[in-house]
Amino acid sequence: MKIGTTFENYVPGQPFFPVNPNSHFDPSAALVLNPNAWTDAPPGTFGVSAPYYINNRWQRQPGESLSVGRIFRVKEKYQLQIRAEFQNVFNRVFYSPPADNGFTGTHMAPAYANPFPVVGSTAGELSGGYGFVNAFIGRPVHVLIELRCRV
Repeated sequence: MKIGTTFENYVPGQPFFPVNPNSHFDPSAALVLNPNAWTDAPPGTFGVSAPYYINNRWQRQPGESLSVGRIFRVKEKYQLQIRAEFQNVFNRVFYSPPADNGFTGTHMAPAYANPFPVVGSTAGELSGGYGFVNAFIGRPVHVLIELRCRV
């Protein structure tokens, strides 16, 4: 029975990620965490690895927004304001952080979707395991257009 948790020991020379998370990779075909980079601490001892490694970072996910607007003055009394705001303006793909199984010391083997496929199914694609990245692509382009008339 495991009462507390400890940090796993890092194996020197092993990469944290077998693929570069900032490059293009297929999350349905590749696990992004390397289970060989970690070993469990022996029973009754604490792990000797640091709680944070500077080179063990997930994908860079910048927040890019764009806002444009214009005010048109009609005579001296009226004005028309038009404004458009865009979120994720370049439509970048952002993946959720990889599954680490809660650092339990046991690394789940890759799990695959439906082994008995039908036409158009996701057979053969990853659906779980240590380093699994959910293929849900969040943050689509959001557009807000605003029109104001002032007297």
